[in-house]
Amino acid sequence: MARIKTGKDISKKDVDISFFEADFNGSIIDMLIINNNKDVLIKEIIGCDLSYSFFRRENGEKIEISERLYSEENKEIETKLFGGYNILTSICVNKRTGLEMAKDVIFKNNIKVFESKRERYPEKSPHDIFDIYKLQENEDIRSESLENNFVAEFKRSSFGEKINLLRGEFRSKWRANCELGFENPEYFLRKELYKKLLFDPDFKSAIREVLIREEKFIDVPSEEILLSIEKHYESD
Repeated sequence: MARIKTGKDISKKDVDISFFEADFNGSIIDMLIINNNKDVLIKEIIGCDLSYSFFRRENGEKIEISERLYSEENKEIETKLFGGYNILTSICVNKRTGLEMAKDVIFKNNIKVFESKRERYPEKSPHDIFDIYKLQENEDIRSESLENNFVAEFKRSSFGEKINLLRGEFRSKWRANCELGFENPEYFLRKELYKKLLFDPDFKSAIREVLIREEKFIDVPSEEILLSIEKHYESD
């Protein structure tokens, strides 16, 4: 884990990331001053993990993970907003790496409308969290509109055209999902869209035909992929 370099005084105003050094297997990536300038947070990559190390500015003392667990784990912060909205933020501390995550849940008139997880630091204000919710809401509305247009076009298309529509979606999403390292790149449709398309009697046959034609491209048997898709999208 990170430590202060010998001879460095982190109580100084000009404290920066160069005041710290990582262990032999770590790499420091960021420094933040938090808690009203009382503490310093060092973010460090160790192996494949993101780790947090906290230091008190007044004396350079390192704050142990156990202390953060005691004071911060399961801590909840509730903020009331306008229009019947309120935000409940809960904190989770990784016992091994010290990484702190925040889960933000937004309620409108006591009904949950949004939930997301993020790194706790840098901190976000309630209005920042609400803005993320509104952006997601607008994106959901836009996605739903695009999906409804896709469903309408699919329904009025011939069987061959339906295959081409799905094949275009499959190819672009498979490639993108592989590049992002997703474990199941065959999940190329949103569940909501898949369920809407299920009402079309040609949908399943069209998907099967797409997978048969794409076997060489994906190098996986079409029946194996079809079973994975059906299990994922029709499990609930």
